[in-house]
This record gives sequence, C-alpha cells and structure tokens, in this order.
Amino acid sequence: MMTMTIDRPHSLSAALGGPTLPNEVRSRLLAFEEIAVDAYAPATLDLLQRTAMRFAGYLRSQNHKALPEKPEAIVGFIERLGAEQKPASVRAAVAALSTLYRAAGFEGARNPTRSKLVALALRRLDRAKGTRQRQARPVYGPEMARMLAACPHDLAGLRDRAMLTVMSACLLRRSEVVALRVGDVFRERDGTASVYIGRSKTDQTGDGAYAPLNADETAKLTAYSAAAGLDPDDPEQTDAPLFRRVSSAGRLLDRPLSKHSITYLVRRAAARAGLDEQVVAELTSHSLRRGAASEMLDAGVSALEIQQAGRWAGSSDMVSRYTNARTHRRDAAASRRALLDLRESSVIRPYRQQAEPA
Repeated sequence: MMTMTIDRPHSLSAALGGPTLPNEVRSRLLAFEEIAVDAYAPATLDLLQRTAMRFAGYLRSQNHKALPEKPEAIVGFIERLGAEQKPASVRAAVAALSTLYRAAGFEGARNPTRSKLVALALRRLDRAKGTRQRQARPVYGPEMARMLAACPHDLAGLRDRAMLTVMSACLLRRSEVVALRVGDVFRERDGTASVYIGRSKTDQTGDGAYAPLNADETAKLTAYSAAAGLDPDDPEQTDAPLFRRVSSAGRLLDRPLSKHSITYLVRRAAARAGLDEQVVAELTSHSLRRGAASEMLDAGVSALEIQQAGRWAGSSDMVSRYTNARTHRRDAAASRRALLDLRESSVIRPYRQQAEPA
C-alpha cells in the first residue's frame, strides 16, 4: 500500500517546508498524510501534492515564510496562478490549499484562505477571465463509426477499437477506463455483456455499478480479448488490467494504459479517420462521454437516467452542461425549419411577391 511519509521527497509536509515548519505543524501534516492516502481519491491527492509544491515555490520566490497567515500571500498566489490557469482551476487550487492549512492546524479565522480578501481576489479573477469552462468537443455516432473503422487490425488497433467502444457505450471517465480489470467483464449467453465499474469519481466507497454492452459492442471487446489472450474466466487473470500497453513489436505488456494516454489514443483514432485537424485538436478523453450523453438526450432518455448511466453525482450539473449545446443547436434548427416553412406559406408569400421588383 502506498504511504506518504516525511522521507518521501515530495510529501506534503516536505513540499510545504519540511524542517523549517514548526514541530507541531509538521506533526499535524504527517498525521494528515497517513490518513489522507486512504481517505482521498488519487486525483485529490495529486491536486494536494501539486498545490503544495506550487505554493511553496511561490512563497520562496517572494521570500515568504512557510504557510504564512497573512491573506496577502494567498492573493499573490491566486494572481500567479490566474496568469496561467482558468478560474475553475485556480479555485480548485485554493480549495486544496485551504485543506492543507486546516490539516496544519489553521482553523477558522486563522486560515487565510477563508478571508474576505481572498474571496475578493477570486471574484476579481472571475470577472477578468470569465467563469465559462471549456468543454471537450463531443464525438457523435457518425464520427465514432469512422474512428472505429479506421483502427488497424493488429493488437493495438483491436485494443483501441474495443476501448473506444466501451468508453462510449458505458460513458466512462479516463480513470474508470484504466481501472478496468479482465474480471470486470461479464458475458451473457445472448452475446451481450456488462461491465462492472468498481470505483469512480463519484463512488469513492466502491459500491460499484454495471454498464451494459450490446452484441456488437461485446463482439469488439471479445475480438481484442481473444487476440490478447485475456480470459475473464481464468482466476489468475481476474485482477489483471483489461486495457494495456502494446509494445512496438506488437506484444501485450503487463502495464495498464495511463490516464494521460487516453486522450492521445482518442485523437490518434480521429486522425486516422480523417477528421479535420482542428476537430482532432479539440478532442479529449471526455469527448466520447459527452457525445454519448448528448445522443442519449436526442433519443429521449431523461436527464436523470443519463445522470445514473454516467455515474454523475446527484448535485452535479454536468449532464445539463454536456447536453446544453446539443439542445440549443437542436432548438435552433427546429426554429430555422419553422421560419423557412412560414416564409413559404400562403400567409407570407404574397407579401414577398409584392415587394419584389417587376
């Protein structure tokens, strides 16, 4: 099991000052690290780590002491981040910084991240740069079909075809894709299957969820599994990664794909399919998830059902954000058709004809 101790060069306590911290503060941070490693998701731990290192670097550049209590230091950090990042990312960093301060014992009014000055700095950043978040460009059915058809028939191509199919069908996040194991696929006699998603961003306690695959989707996954020698009924392979790296020689490796490689593979498949370069550049690992959610909306699936299928938290507005642009385009197209019909109707045509020059 992964542990975080002061001996690690990049532990939170070391990043925030290490030996320069007061003994009580360092002890609190060490105790927090021991618990946090099992209490937080890896992505949260990574955010805390990156924030601690960036904040410490900023403090050194300004000759501030470690974990200063003056809110002016936090405001300066916000301005530094705001020059490089979007407001949402800066707010996430400040929230992580607030967690670190609380872990170090700075509660209530002693926590400078909770000061009015910091709140105003964040508001100023929102007004200066806007709060609209850039969303991944969705991949819809026709584009998806081209991407799947363009995947080669070697092992890497079979893997990519199966992975893209499962990502779209199950509305998977990239963290969920790389976490899949061979034993998470349950095939049925009718040629369909279901995929068990053991843990997700909104399911940190590991209750799990099942997502269905139809016969065609299952066939693509089966083709990859057969070529890779992956057998879900083999107890020795149950916990082995499902989607793995493939060597340049075409050999399946034991290491799973990394989260950061998913976007690259999505873009590679799109480039192979001949999609426009600008379109390819706008794709991310979330493009398939967003596209699937939008098409479910078009098919008449309710927002609640989409939310459950994609494992969004009950309080999340992400479904409406994913489908908002699709809804607007659909409504705009319907309005356009109605206007054209009206222009050609008997009500308007006579007036148009009178206005035309002889």
